[in-house]
Amino acid sequence: MRTIAYIALCLAPLACSSACSSQATSAATTDAGAPSARGGGGPGGGGPGGDPGGGSGFDAGVLPSLPTATGAGRFAIGGRAEDAIEVVVPERRAPNPPLLIVFHGTGGEPANAVADFDLVAKAQALGFVAIAPRAGYRGAAHPPDVDHPADWGDSSWNMWTASPDANDDLGYVRALIEAARRSWGADVTRVYTAGFSNGAYFSYFAAASMPERIAGFAAMSGGWTTDACPTRTDADGSSQYLMTTGAPPGQDMTCATIFADPQFPSQCRKGATSKLRPPALGARVPFGYVGHYSLDDTVSVVWSCLLAEGLGARVQTKIRAKEADGTTGHAVMPDFLDGAFKSFGGRTNTQ
Repeated sequence: MRTIAYIALCLAPLACSSACSSQATSAATTDAGAPSARGGGGPGGGGPGGDPGGGSGFDAGVLPSLPTATGAGRFAIGGRAEDAIEVVVPERRAPNPPLLIVFHGTGGEPANAVADFDLVAKAQALGFVAIAPRAGYRGAAHPPDVDHPADWGDSSWNMWTASPDANDDLGYVRALIEAARRSWGADVTRVYTAGFSNGAYFSYFAAASMPERIAGFAAMSGGWTTDACPTRTDADGSSQYLMTTGAPPGQDMTCATIFADPQFPSQCRKGATSKLRPPALGARVPFGYVGHYSLDDTVSVVWSCLLAEGLGARVQTKIRAKEADGTTGHAVMPDFLDGAFKSFGGRTNTQ
């Protein structure tokens, strides 16, 4: 039975100061393991200045509780309009289970994330609790980001505001983590993110922006961009660099195969003058699990392989052309979360 719980509490938001710039900027390099000026460790770990995107502050002392049973619910904090969530809370679970926060794609809803990743069955089988929130951006004007041109894309995640203290979606994630600790006894050293499409981009963005809180990320049909190729779309939102690299059904391939395909845009690869786009990576680089169908006709596999190349040994990939049953394109692999949790291996946000 699905439980509907509405919990609303008005809290004082932490406003972005007048020093916030109109563009997310960072002078630090984003090579894996390279030093960064971005702070970390304490609540809301510091970050590079971001454009106005909604304050992300919350009063951790008076957070609402999360629903105690699997289903749809509400989690409202002051200053944020979007409070719809889906939660997955297995009745049989360890006392301090890992937490998975799952992000839907462009135009999606929390229920889509639950269905796309088969969260109810996977949470029971893999031993985690999960929350799928609703993106804070609902069609308002915004700068371009790695996934969308300016002002494009309804129901998507804020990746244009770099500072965790100014980004409304990142602030909401922080609040959900603390609420999961209090409501469910979730182990906050084993917090992981996952997402599909635009949510996959945000899964990496959140983990890279808050590595002191998020141990690792899983990104299905997303990736990241480089200085040489800063956005995956043209100005009209059309996808760039779609590939047709094939392989037998069910057979895994490597990014080396993708890079070797003559279709691959070699100018986009990491190099001396082309790094991963911000957020800048600090001393701790989150580990990741990156999945993509090479025949994806919406988001190119190029971006997943660029992310994997940029993060090096911290990332495992799962690249296929199609499944044995014919599943391919812009979709979630049936065994994606199984592979992700095997890759995570119970590691924490201190590793």
